[in-house]
Amino acid sequence: MTPSIRDESTAKALTSESSPLLDGLCLLIVDDDPDTRCLFALALEEDGAEVIVAASADEALNVVEQHQPDVVVSDILMPYVTGYDLIRQVKDLDARRGKQTLAIAVTALAGYEERTRALEAGFSGYLPKPVNIDNLSAIVAILAGRAIAV
Repeated sequence: MTPSIRDESTAKALTSESSPLLDGLCLLIVDDDPDTRCLFALALEEDGAEVIVAASADEALNVVEQHQPDVVVSDILMPYVTGYDLIRQVKDLDARRGKQTLAIAVTALAGYEERTRALEAGFSGYLPKPVNIDNLSAIVAILAGRAIAV
């Protein structure tokens, strides 16, 4: 069973590896804001991840179909197709493939209800904006089994 990261307080990561924490992981960043995509991509690449970015949920679904990323980091509030719609489509695709794609919801809608909704929708983790980049890397590492939550 995949651990669920419920908030930033569980994002303290411990690892004994000398290589970058996210080395070898393929991550998909989905956000309609180009500055957010760039910031997340740079930070996660610095930690060793291979990062693909998408500006919309439709673009992201194509990436998921072609590249099968290890973790999807998706904004919730996007025009036309929301992060909730995206995670529903990813979970449908996973069911057909017999795979489980881990996903982290990132949203300006902070609060218990929004976090609960994101986790119930199928996201494995939740981060309110503005996102602490160290917490983002830690949560990705925890979900991917590269670190433990303390």
